[in-house]
Amino acid sequence: MIRKLRIIFRTSPKAGLLTFLFVLSLALLLVVLWREVRKASDIELPIGQQHISSMMGAVDDHRQDRREVLVLNSYHLGYSWSDNEMRGIVEVLLKADPRYQPLIEFLDCKHYPRMEHFDRVRDLLLQKYRGKEFPVVIVADNPALQFALKYRPQLFPKAAIVFCGINGYDP
Repeated sequence: MIRKLRIIFRTSPKAGLLTFLFVLSLALLLVVLWREVRKASDIELPIGQQHISSMMGAVDDHRQDRREVLVLNSYHLGYSWSDNEMRGIVEVLLKADPRYQPLIEFLDCKHYPRMEHFDRVRDLLLQKYRGKEFPVVIVADNPALQFALKYRPQLFPKAAIVFCGINGYDP
């Protein structure tokens, strides 16, 4: 490769200069990229998630006496409304008992409001939580409640369903 570069530099000074500038530009881009990668640990999560993540870190995943609670979020990470709901749920659970381990599942119904993906989400949760019996499932907002009621017999038949953020609720 160096031999080829020498040939380029000798035969055409203009091509040599362009090659040198290209290599220099590439090197500068790599330096900038390296600096950005090193700063990646400083990147903040979406609104509220930094706080939720730090609270979740307070729970020891390896504790034998941890109590898992499934939380179904109707929306997606980064949607400030549901991020604030999640922050409140996690704060209250951990304040009540630090052994609680909230397992948050996002149903992404802002992006997919027709809920046609629910059968696949059910299949995923069946696989992820096979053999687990949740004592409580917390659902936030209408799509999550609809999901929980529809798939309760398959996913969490013995769980109490606690809900919040329900519009047009009629007992």
